Amino acid sequence: MRFLLVNYHYLDPLIRASLDTNSMLQSIRDNAQGIVSKILVSLIAFTFVIWGAESLFSFSGGSDAPATVNGEDISMQELVQAAEIQRRQVLMNNPDIDPATLDMQAIQAGTLEQLINEQVLLQYAADHGMAISAAAVNQMIVESDDFKVDGQFDLQRFETLIANVGLTAAVYKQQLVKNNLINQLQQGVTASAFTLPADAARVVALDSQTRSFDTLTLPFAQQLAETQIEDQLVADHYAANSADYLTPEQVQVSFVVLEKASFADQVKVTDAQLQEAYQQAKAQHTAAEEREAAHILFNVDGEQSQDQAMAKAQQVYAKLQAGEDFAALAAVYSEDTGSAADGGQLGAVLAGDFGGEFDEVLFALQEGQYSAPVATQFGVQIIKLTGLVDNSFPSFAEQQASLLERLQLQGAESLFVAASESMADIAFSSPDLQDLSDELGLSVQQSQWFSRDGASEFGELANRVASAAFSADVLEQGNNSEVIELASDRLMVLHLQGHNPASAQELADVADSIRLQLQQQQALDDLQLQAEQLVTQLKGGADAQHLAAELGLQWQSHEQAARMSNSVSPMLSQAAFKLPQPVAGASYGKATDFSGDVSILRLRAVHNGDINDLSAEQQSGLHTALSRMHGQADTIAFEAGINNRAEVERL
Repeated sequence: MRFLLVNYHYLDPLIRASLDTNSMLQSIRDNAQGIVSKILVSLIAFTFVIWGAESLFSFSGGSDAPATVNGEDISMQELVQAAEIQRRQVLMNNPDIDPATLDMQAIQAGTLEQLINEQVLLQYAADHGMAISAAAVNQMIVESDDFKVDGQFDLQRFETLIANVGLTAAVYKQQLVKNNLINQLQQGVTASAFTLPADAARVVALDSQTRSFDTLTLPFAQQLAETQIEDQLVADHYAANSADYLTPEQVQVSFVVLEKASFADQVKVTDAQLQEAYQQAKAQHTAAEEREAAHILFNVDGEQSQDQAMAKAQQVYAKLQAGEDFAALAAVYSEDTGSAADGGQLGAVLAGDFGGEFDEVLFALQEGQYSAPVATQFGVQIIKLTGLVDNSFPSFAEQQASLLERLQLQGAESLFVAASESMADIAFSSPDLQDLSDELGLSVQQSQWFSRDGASEFGELANRVASAAFSADVLEQGNNSEVIELASDRLMVLHLQGHNPASAQELADVADSIRLQLQQQQALDDLQLQAEQLVTQLKGGADAQHLAAELGLQWQSHEQAARMSNSVSPMLSQAAFKLPQPVAGASYGKATDFSGDVSILRLRAVHNGDINDLSAEQQSGLHTALSRMHGQADTIAFEAGINNRAEVERL
C-alpha cells in the first residue's frame, strides 16, 4: 500500500528511507508497505502554522488584541487559531486524551506567551537588519525535495500539499520567512558560544570522578521487627487524622445508551442499490501486480566489489542448478542478515516497489523459478518467484454481505443524528430516563457503585462517566446528565440512582494499617537517630571496626566507584559523592536506601578524571558538546533578556 502522510497541524521535513544493504529485508519490507513521506517546513518549537484565506473559525464582534508587544498587536484571530492548532497537536500526540478534558484557557494562555516570544524575536531581527528576500524564499521552495517530481519542482504538487494543511502560497511564504529569521537569530547566538580548555578539563575531572568508600548498613527489617506500637498510640493517631480514614463517596447511576448500529436494521437496501455499490467499488479497484519473492543477496560495498559478489553468486547458482534447495542455500550464503534465516523470503512485492533490474527480473519469472545472478541497486542477487498474489476484485456474492452492512450503516447515520438530537432534548426536559426509554426504545441499565476516581466498568471512559455522575447538575439537582459521547457512534445519558456520602471508618477496621504505618515510621526514626550518633562518634575519632563489631555488622568496601555505578545503590552513590573530599583520614555521612536500610558512609579517597585519558577525537567531541550546551543556555538567556526589555501589555 502506498500513501503520502501529511501532518495536518504542521509540516515536517521529508524523511526518506535509507537502504542498508546489510539488512535488505527490512528495507524491502518497508518498501513493500509503501514509502511514507512526511512533508515539513522547518518550524521551530514555539511557532505555529497560521491558516490561510479560509479561517478555521468565524469570529464574533470585537477586535481587542489580547497582547501588544512594543506597540504591535497580536490579534485575537492569531491567538485563537494558534491555540486551536496547539490543541489539535496535543490530541494528535495523545490520542487517548478526551478532547473535552483539555483546558482551552490554559492552552490559550501558553500559546499567547509563545506568540509574544515569537513577536519579540522577530522585532529584534528586524531592528538589527535581518531579512530574507522574496527571491530567497522562492529558492527555498523550488529547491525543496518535498515539492519535486522526478527531480524537478512541481507547482501542482506544491499547491496541493500546502492546501492539504489549509495554507495559501502567500501565508506559507510568510511563515517560511518568520521561521527562518527566528532560526537564524537563535543559531547565531548558539554558534557564538565556546568552551575554554580549563572548563573542559574541569568537566572531565568531575564527570569521570570515582570515589573509594565503605558502608556500614543498619538493617531496617531487623529494626522494624523490634519496634512495638502501643494501642493508645494507634487510637491517638486515628483521632488526630480522622479525615484520612473515610470511606470514599460513591454513587450508583441508571443510564441509557444510543448506538448507531441499532438503526441499521431499519434501513432497507434494494438489490439495485447493492449492485450499484458493487459496480462503483469495482470501478475504483486497481489490481496492481503482486508477487511473493525470495532472494539470495551478495553485498556490493567498500569491503566487496561487484565482481567479487558476482563470483560468489555464480558459485551458489551452480549449487541451485545441481538441485540444492533455494531456502537452505539462502540461509547459508545470503548476506541479507534480515531474510537469510527465513530462507531469503521477502514477502509480497508490488510492481514498481523496487523498480529497475529487480522488478524486471522478478516479474519475468514463472512461479517457482529463480533467476541467474543479476546486479541490481541492492547488490548482486539471485531472485526467486515463490508465489502469485490474486488481486482480482471479489465477486458480487463474496461482497454482498459487507456491501449490505456498509449501506445500512450509511443509512443509519441520518437516523442516528436525528435520534441524538432528540436524546439531548428529552434528557434536558425529563425528570428521569423513562421518557428516553419510551421515546427511543432504549433499555435502562444500572451501574455498579463507583467513586469520583472513576466508574471502572466503563473502561477507558471511567473518568468521563464519573465526572458526569458527580457533576452538580446530576448529584445535587437530580437532573439527567448531558449527552455523554462514549464514541462517535455511541451516546449515553445517566441519572443518579443512589448516593453514599463519605463516612468514617471504624478504628477496628483500620487499626492494623495504622499500627504498621506508625511502626515503620518509628523504626526509620530510630535508625536515623542511631546513624547520626554513630557518625558523630566516628567524626570524634572512634574506631570504625570496633563500632561495627559491637553492632555485629561489617563494613562493605567500594573501590573507585563511579557516579552511576551498577554495583552500588543509587542512593548510597549519591550520598557518597556529596561528601566533602577528605583532607586527612576520612569523611563520614549517612544515607537511607529504598528498602529503608540506613547506611553509614566512610569516604576514603576521591579520584578525579583526567582529560588526557581521552583521545583527541573524544576531546574534540566534548568541546563541541559543551559549546552546544553553553550556546543553548546563552540562547535562553538572550531571549529572556530581550523579553524583559520588551514592553508587553496583556489584556
